[in-house]
Amino acid sequence: MKRQNRRIILIVLLALIVLSGISIVVIRCIHKHKAGDDVIELIEKQLDEVNKFCGVETRPEEGQSRTAFALEIFKKVCAASDSNVCFSPLAAEYGLMMIANAADGQTLDEIMTAMKRKPKMLEQMNKEAKNYMAFINEEHLDSVSMYNMMWLNNLKEPSYTSKCKRYFDAEISTLDFNSNDAKNTMETSVRKKTDGLLKPEIGDISDAKIILMNLLSFKGKWKFPFYKEFTRKSTFHNADGTEAKVSMMHGIYEDGDCSYQHTDKGYSVVSLRFSDRHYEMELYLPDEGQSVDGCIAKFDNAPIVREENTKVYLDLPRFDVSASTDLVSVFRTMGITSAFNESADFSKLSTPDQYVGKILHSARVSIDESGCMAAADNAVFLAELCLMNEVKLRFDRPFFYIIRETDSRTVLFMGRVNKL
Repeated sequence: MKRQNRRIILIVLLALIVLSGISIVVIRCIHKHKAGDDVIELIEKQLDEVNKFCGVETRPEEGQSRTAFALEIFKKVCAASDSNVCFSPLAAEYGLMMIANAADGQTLDEIMTAMKRKPKMLEQMNKEAKNYMAFINEEHLDSVSMYNMMWLNNLKEPSYTSKCKRYFDAEISTLDFNSNDAKNTMETSVRKKTDGLLKPEIGDISDAKIILMNLLSFKGKWKFPFYKEFTRKSTFHNADGTEAKVSMMHGIYEDGDCSYQHTDKGYSVVSLRFSDRHYEMELYLPDEGQSVDGCIAKFDNAPIVREENTKVYLDLPRFDVSASTDLVSVFRTMGITSAFNESADFSKLSTPDQYVGKILHSARVSIDESGCMAAADNAVFLAELCLMNEVKLRFDRPFFYIIRETDSRTVLFMGRVNKL
């Protein structure tokens, strides 16, 4: 009977990534460098110093906590499913941060520990979250946007919403969750904020009292474009033994165009740069005979040690992958238990008799060849001619990937492609 009187918090974590403008410069024999790139990079570094002066800075400890959290949740999500995995650790973390500000006692301890932080660091975490959100929402060449929203079911605003506004720039709205228009209003808001690219199905909300939404969107252009005329139909070997016909993009990277490393953990990794130097995509290809899950189990998020003097021939399929999951079971395995049952301590809410009922996370990743072709124009070749090692990477079997902000190595999105 006691459980029937409990109120439920429903957290909806939504994330979207669409990588348009994929770009690789092809058919070149010597290292190239664009006229003016040094000047642009110098200006960007000076702007970074301004950001640090203004407080838009991530401490090394925060970056380490964030990446450790991302790696743990990625491995647990992959272990729980044989399907494609697509999610945003950053969006999930911001959802937990907002809930942490309503929690106390054991519930707060468990949430902070799962995020690799100490409970006494709550206020410091809030300040760093505010600064980091300001950083990624800046007007870069690539469009990176984060939105945090709180929907209240005919409730007076809880006192803790002031923190959500101050540190997470949360939009607070009141609705009647039992009305026919409630879900449509929320889903329409998500579609608008993601330019129609994420279309969530929120499900039953009649028992919910508070719904939190954390949206992260990213539209990136590769620094060097793939050209459509080099794309060919090819075969992708799915994890379940079936085969799929895919559009395989092809590009050639001269030494320095990308970062490549063959590791001793049974996989190779190539990092492709976006036109905005703050972001990159790392693609991990298991060696022949190695399983993608075996490689993920050994993955330690170590920085890439670029192999010098190497030309990379890359075959990468177009793909558009989406996935949805309830993260409650995953967070339970990470030590968050009291938040999901009657022992939950959300005493910082004005109506504290509540617990977390569901954590729904949806994400989408889509890449193709389109993008700015200007990267190949007005190139000034500076490097000397040299003999190069040649590496061929063909992503025709299951692989995993990371979209990363490079300054703090924060993971925006992670995924595993098992089937196309």
